[in-house]
Amino acid sequence: MRPWLLWTPVAALTAAIGVFGLRVGWIYATITESDVIAKYAAHYLEEREGRSLTSCHAVPSDENGIWLVVICGENPCDRTLSVNYSEYHLNRIGRYVHGGNTPCGWRSIRPET
Repeated sequence: MRPWLLWTPVAALTAAIGVFGLRVGWIYATITESDVIAKYAAHYLEEREGRSLTSCHAVPSDENGIWLVVICGENPCDRTLSVNYSEYHLNRIGRYVHGGNTPCGWRSIRPET
């Protein structure tokens, strides 16, 4: 068997890993907080009609692997947990990791405009 034929799968796998690495690196370098907030605010609006984009804001997270927590809807710390409330925990490339219950001190933080 020819030696180049043995190394072809290794070269193809290396190239595929390189392309994947460049893609994730590009996303990591160019994504902004505004992009992520807008995406999940739009998702919130699709789930619940009659809401506005201004009902969503984001706070940074101390949780390992979580970059932002996008919070949309009424603040459940003010009253019992509302069905009009959603929380999205997102990693650094803007992917949804889990919903959750951030402590009420974080929920009360509103962005400065």
